[in-house]
Amino acid sequence: MNKISSNIKKIALSLLVVGLAIGFSAFQSTVTTPSAKFAISYYGWNEDLQQYQKLPGAPPNLNPCEEVGVQKCAVYLDSEAASPEIIPVADLGDYTLTPYSTSGTGSYFN
Repeated sequence: MNKISSNIKKIALSLLVVGLAIGFSAFQSTVTTPSAKFAISYYGWNEDLQQYQKLPGAPPNLNPCEEVGVQKCAVYLDSEAASPEIIPVADLGDYTLTPYSTSGTGSYFN
């Protein structure tokens, strides 16, 4: 009888410990950091206006590119900030523009 009583106490204590562990872990708060979401904007070079203009949709069709000028025909801007509608040639240093795919030099809008 003494042995059975001892086993019952051990089982009860084990169940109590497991119950407390599960109970306390249910109330732990987990902190999640928001992940950055970058928006990719595509631009085409306008040789006449000497600026990049935002293209609707993505990715751009490179067929309209005419081989004039020295700027890349199509580029993209990967930024979490709002992207401008136009990027004049004077402001090109303010942005990190990446040439799109196999885009050569030329004008998208002509």
